[in-house]
Amino acid sequence: MRHSLNLLVPPSVRHGLKTALATSLAYVVTQLLGDHLGQWAVVSALVAMQVTVADAIQAGLNRILGTALGAVLGIALLYVLPDQQLLWLAVALFAGTALCSSLSQHNARYTMASLTVAVVLLAGAGQADKIAVGLSRMLEIALGVGCALLVSVVLWPVRMADGLRRDLTAQYLQCSTALNTLVFAFLERQHPVDKRLLDGLIDKSWTNHETMLRVRKHEALLFHYDHEILNIQVRTLDKAVTHLRPMLETLNDYEESGYDVIMAAELRHLSDAIMATLRHLGGSTPGAPVPDLVRSLTELVDITETRLGALRDQGATNRFNLHQMLQFFTFFHALRGLAADLLMALDRIQNSRGTQG
Repeated sequence: MRHSLNLLVPPSVRHGLKTALATSLAYVVTQLLGDHLGQWAVVSALVAMQVTVADAIQAGLNRILGTALGAVLGIALLYVLPDQQLLWLAVALFAGTALCSSLSQHNARYTMASLTVAVVLLAGAGQADKIAVGLSRMLEIALGVGCALLVSVVLWPVRMADGLRRDLTAQYLQCSTALNTLVFAFLERQHPVDKRLLDGLIDKSWTNHETMLRVRKHEALLFHYDHEILNIQVRTLDKAVTHLRPMLETLNDYEESGYDVIMAAELRHLSDAIMATLRHLGGSTPGAPVPDLVRSLTELVDITETRLGALRDQGATNRFNLHQMLQFFTFFHALRGLAADLLMALDRIQNSRGTQG
C-alpha cells in the first residue's frame, strides 16, 4: 500500500506537501503557545525542510546553533549599548553582522548567527527585558526546526542510507561489468580498452564516502542502520576499483603484438567467481550466508596459483619478453589481489552479523 502511494505521488510533490505541512504545523504550534509573532518558526521550518533526513538534520542543527550564538551576541551588544540611541544601534548591527558573516565562510551556522544578531538587536532595542526577546526568537526557531524534522522523519522519509545502498548496487554491477571487459580484452591477445572505463566509478567513490559520513553523523541519530556492513561495502568497492586500475593501465601501456594466455580457462573461471561476488556484495542482502562464494573463490585462487607455478617450473614464461612478463604478472597480481579483498570483505560481513546476533 505504501509503495503504491509512493508511485502515485512524485518525489517533487511529496517534498512540496511535506514543506507545506511543516510550515503549517509550525504556525499552529506557535499560536497555540500564545506567540502571535511566529513568523520565525515558519521561516525556520521552510529552511530546515530538506529533501533528505540527513540534510534536514544538518540544516536544523546549523539553524539552532547559529541562532543560539547570534542571540547571545545580540543580547550582549544590547546590554552594552546606550539605551535607544540610533547611532550606537547601527554600530552594533555593523559589528555583529560583520563578525558573524566573516565566520560564515568557515561554518554555515554563522550565516544564521548573523541574521539572529540583527533580529535580536532590532527587536530588543528599547525593550526592558532584552534576554526575553532573545530567548523568544530562539524558541520560535527551535519550534520551526522541530516541526520540519518531525515531518521529515514521519512522512515519506528520504533516507540517505537507502540512496547509498541503491547507488552501491549499481556501482558494484558496473564494477563487475568493467572487470569482464578487462579480462576479455586481456585473454583476447591483450587489446586496448577505453581509458575512461573506470572514470565513473572513481568519481563516485568520493561521493560514497561523503554520503556514508553524513549517514553516520546525522541519520544515525534517528534511524538504526547496520553501519558496519554499509561501510564494508563502500570501502570494498574502493579497493576493487584500485585493483581494476592497473589492469586497465597495463592493457593500454603496451603496443606490442599480443600473445595467447595458456591459463586462460583458469583466469576466466576466477574472474567469473569474482564478478559473482561483486554482484552479491552490491545486492540488497549483502549480509546473507555466503559459504559457496567463499569456497569457490578460495578454490579458484588456489587452482590459478598452482597452475601458474607449474607453468613457471616448465619454463612456459620464458617465451615472454620483459614488457609482456610485466604485463602478465601485473594483471594477474591485480586479479589475485581483488579476490583476496573480496574474501576479506565476505569474512568481515559474516563476523559483523555474527557479533550482532
